[in-house]
Amino acid sequence: MNRYPAWLNTLVVFILLMGILFALPNIYGSAPAVQLANTADVAVSEAQLDNYVRTLEADGIVPEKFFLADERAVIRFSDEQDQQRAADRLRARYGQDTNVALTLAPRVPDWVRDMGLSPMSLGLDLRGGVYVLLEVDMDTAIENFRWVDGGTHQPPRRFEQRNYYSSTSKCRRSGICQADCYSRRR
Repeated sequence: MNRYPAWLNTLVVFILLMGILFALPNIYGSAPAVQLANTADVAVSEAQLDNYVRTLEADGIVPEKFFLADERAVIRFSDEQDQQRAADRLRARYGQDTNVALTLAPRVPDWVRDMGLSPMSLGLDLRGGVYVLLEVDMDTAIENFRWVDGGTHQPPRRFEQRNYYSSTSKCRRSGICQADCYSRRR
């Protein structure tokens, strides 16, 4: 037996249906595509889009779907080989007037796109992240250290306080400056 008022049940059903509607574009996935934009800040027209498609069809490259989105032309393909061939052909033909970029376009049906719905864009953390490799050029770092130090070749006090050197007294007794001793221990 339902003890809640009818307006509350209607509200729950409405919110559930809206959630399904807004999540719908995420179900369709994405496909390889080529995105074209004019180098001048002018929107791509329907006539330009038709020219792009005719150029591709003349070379035997058949797009899966093509449409205008955000003042740009998007041409979607069924596989990545067609995408790459199309990008090469379009760059050769329209490269001076048009920016050509490889991308992934959502496979949402037209009726979903006409409603203004689009899939949720995933951040880098959900797409696999970014891998960064940093390397330090030790010779340049030591040279910069010596230059900043004013040529005294003495490490700042903070190095001595943190005990970066196992035995500073050995370095002083041997006549080697501490910066050279530090560079030899790396």
